[in-house]
Amino acid sequence: MEKCVYCGKEIPEGGVCGCKEAMEAASTGNAARMAEPEEADSRKKRKKKEKKKSDSGSRGKKAKLIVILSLIALLVLGVLGLIMYSSYARKKPVKMYVKGLNRSNAELMVNAMYTTDFIEKMKAELRSQGKDWDDNIHDYGKALEDDKKSAGFKKAKLKILDGAKVKGDTLSALKGYYKVFSGQDIKKAYRFSVEFTVRTKKEKSVKTGVIYVVKTKEEGWKFCPLEDSTGLSEYFQL
Repeated sequence: MEKCVYCGKEIPEGGVCGCKEAMEAASTGNAARMAEPEEADSRKKRKKKEKKKSDSGSRGKKAKLIVILSLIALLVLGVLGLIMYSSYARKKPVKMYVKGLNRSNAELMVNAMYTTDFIEKMKAELRSQGKDWDDNIHDYGKALEDDKKSAGFKKAKLKILDGAKVKGDTLSALKGYYKVFSGQDIKKAYRFSVEFTVRTKKEKSVKTGVIYVVKTKEEGWKFCPLEDSTGLSEYFQL
């Protein structure tokens, strides 16, 4: 048997004394034990809410970071794309000219060098002389083909080694040439160091030199026959 700590009365093991002090102590203990689970649940709910808020904030930061990185990637790709397009645009008229040379296609060669507006002026000039543009271009192509056969020409190839923007006196000379010759306004020019290869039935000749392309206000980049040190432009002269 146990004794009550308050009144000394003997009580069964595990029992509660009926005195006032023991009953009050027992009531306070039960209330505390009931409060403990409620407080624990409340703490769990607060922690869960805080975790959810933290996870939501973390996801928001990650989403913002992904958006920023995506925009940076798009910007970089855009810049690279612009650089690649600019490089392609500058080389395009030279490649067109060489393609025309290999095919004896005078029209391709003309379009590589001159704007549509200037070509229309040439057509009008021929009409005033009673001549036809298409016949004239065909004759140019036929003459080129005959010259190539006489030389045993098989194929021409142009390899661009490097390039640089043209400034100063050279740019002024190119602008003056186009202004006087065709009335075209030149915005900028580019110099290419190239390797020009011509294969004939007898031999292969390789020549390195410099060619120029100019950017017209009307139609972009054109191959300029002026200051050509490779002999490429000599295959076609208006």
